[in-house]
Amino acid sequence: MKKLLGAAVLLNRHTGEIEPAQIFSGCDDVNRRHYEEMWKPELVRRRADFTNWDETAAGNAQDSHWEWDEIMTSSLSYESFVIECGGVTQGLMNVNVATKFAKLPPHTGRELAYIDRIATAPWNRHKFTETPKYKGVGRALFATSVSLSFDLEFCGRVAPWRAARTGRREHGGCW
Repeated sequence: MKKLLGAAVLLNRHTGEIEPAQIFSGCDDVNRRHYEEMWKPELVRRRADFTNWDETAAGNAQDSHWEWDEIMTSSLSYESFVIECGGVTQGLMNVNVATKFAKLPPHTGRELAYIDRIATAPWNRHKFTETPKYKGVGRALFATSVSLSFDLEFCGRVAPWRAARTGRREHGGCW
C-alpha cells in the first residue's frame, strides 16, 4: 500500500526552478505503469547502444535489466519508496531492513538500512541524456533511507549495496 511520507524539492534543470515533489512509502499501479511505459523502453533502447556491461554502466543504463515490478513487491524484509514530481515517478528505491548488518567498526554486526536498489528516471540521468531534467532525486531517496534507519532505531546506519557488499565506503556509503 502506498502512503505519503512527506515533501521534497527537486531542481528542474531545464527551467532552473525548484519544484515540489512527494516521497511515498510503497508504490501503486501508477508508479508501476510509469516504470513499464516510460522508464523501461528508454532503458532498453539505451542498453542496446552498448556491447558489454562496462559500456552500459558508463552510459548510465546498468540497471536496464532490473524488474521493478518484482523488486517493489512487499515483503517483511524490504521497504520500498518512490518520489514523484510533476505527476510522474522520478525515482524508485528498495531498502532491506532485516538481513544486512554493518561491517565497519565500531558498528560491526549492528542493524542497518541496506539500499538494495535505487534508480532515478532515465530523463534525470547524466550520461544517459544530454539534458537531464531533475536534480536531487537520488539525494532525496537516500535521505529517506537515513530517516527510515532512525525510525527503526538503527541510529541512522545506512549502506548502499556496494559499501555493504565490500565493507568499504563507496558511492557515499555511511554507517
